[in-house]
Amino acid sequence: MLANGFSLERLAQDDVPRNQKGEPRIHGYPKHPCTLWTYETTDNMEWLCSHALEMGNERRYRWPDRARHFSLNFIAWGYENIKDSLAPIGELTDFAVAISEDMNCRKIEGFDDLSSIDQYRFYYKHDKNFAAWTKRPKPSWY
Repeated sequence: MLANGFSLERLAQDDVPRNQKGEPRIHGYPKHPCTLWTYETTDNMEWLCSHALEMGNERRYRWPDRARHFSLNFIAWGYENIKDSLAPIGELTDFAVAISEDMNCRKIEGFDDLSSIDQYRFYYKHDKNFAAWTKRPKPSWY
């Protein structure tokens, strides 16, 4: 999704980290709400990069024996090169909500009136049973 914020020509340049196959990155999921949100503004792109890099730090904290995730080099590159992106300069916008209409969380009264963050919290609590906390306490909202 981050790659969509850059032209294919820019992604093909030598300074851009390649994908796992050693090839230039391409655009994917071009109509996904989160992809569209990503390059809606430069602040959205900065937030995404910062969040993803922190996820990499959290992964290293929880599982120090695992290798650094391959995507982090590209994410760091994206963060450093936002000036080359297709995104217009702008402030952070509300997060996109990409939760299917048939999810259990949507059955909660007032769901559509919640903030995007609270909507995702309900999504994880009611529809995604994979959540686990390693070396951290369970968050109060869960």
